[in-house]
Amino acid sequence: MSTFLQQVKKLWPIAILLLSSILLLIPFFLNHAMIIGSDAIFHFNRLYDTAMQIKHGNFQYFISMYGFQSSGRIVNALYGPFMAYIQGLIVLISPSWFGYQVISNGILYFFSGLSLYLLLKKAGVQLVYRIPLGIFYMTTYSVQYWTLRQGFSSWGAALFPLCLIPLIDLIEKKTLHPIQTAICIGVMCQIHMLSAFLLVFVYACFFLTAFFANSKHTKIKLLKQLGLAIVIFGFLVLNVLYSFIAIYSENNIAQPFVNKWMAETTIFKGSSYWLFYPPILMIIVLFALWTICKHWKKESQLLKVTAVTCGFLFILCTDLFLWKLLNNSHNQLIETIQFPFRFLYLSQFYYS
Repeated sequence: MSTFLQQVKKLWPIAILLLSSILLLIPFFLNHAMIIGSDAIFHFNRLYDTAMQIKHGNFQYFISMYGFQSSGRIVNALYGPFMAYIQGLIVLISPSWFGYQVISNGILYFFSGLSLYLLLKKAGVQLVYRIPLGIFYMTTYSVQYWTLRQGFSSWGAALFPLCLIPLIDLIEKKTLHPIQTAICIGVMCQIHMLSAFLLVFVYACFFLTAFFANSKHTKIKLLKQLGLAIVIFGFLVLNVLYSFIAIYSENNIAQPFVNKWMAETTIFKGSSYWLFYPPILMIIVLFALWTICKHWKKESQLLKVTAVTCGFLFILCTDLFLWKLLNNSHNQLIETIQFPFRFLYLSQFYYS
């Protein structure tokens, strides 16, 4: 009996997160209607393609044989290939596109809440805060972006907190776990490339802080661990690296949409809904800023590094940053970002 009670004690928070993710699906069941957003046609085509590949056993890794009007368009090989096949399997087992949307949304909600819950647990946050914050994260626009507009970055946002767990030991224990780090970044590359790029950026901020704040011996240790992590990461994303090399070396590929008005898609202008959905998010942001400023000297190094990194990311998603000037420079890296509001879901982890 004691063993059973121990298991219940461990699992009941996860059960609450699962129940909460199901409750968020109630509007779909009441209305029995899909939400077709701006990115639905693109993603549903590429996921239909992988679903039919699985169904017919006709695996074409590079070209689209079923989606995009069987045009042979190259998409999934350059856009989260591993996740594309997982989503294709969900499409295949779903009774309809409505069923797929309900199932995929439920999975997204649950994993986003669980991901933040596990990050907060690793950070030593009390259980009484972990559960409501995990549920709250499910309702933020960063996660709901997939539900409302089929923005695929939501899948990256769902697992992003989980991928930040190794950074806690990096700051507190002065060690970078090579396998954990490689798996986190490698899996993100297989899900959403831009999210992987942003994850590397966050890792770089934390690593440089840990590197310059420690002794020579620790610096050498960190460099060795980083080198090993890069090697392991390379093996985990061989398919992605091969795709980019093989395709771009011999083909003229249509480039992603270039946003010429990046300064107009910040959270203080045309994309303010990222900050005010749900409305309580703004209150949490202001409260977090007030708290960290008030107790700055007493805070731990982990919290300080997190706060500074998130503060910088928050500036990047606003028009306080020189987006208009950089937009006019026609820098390919800047154009790849497309929308500055994408930096917001990174900064949300600190506010939680």
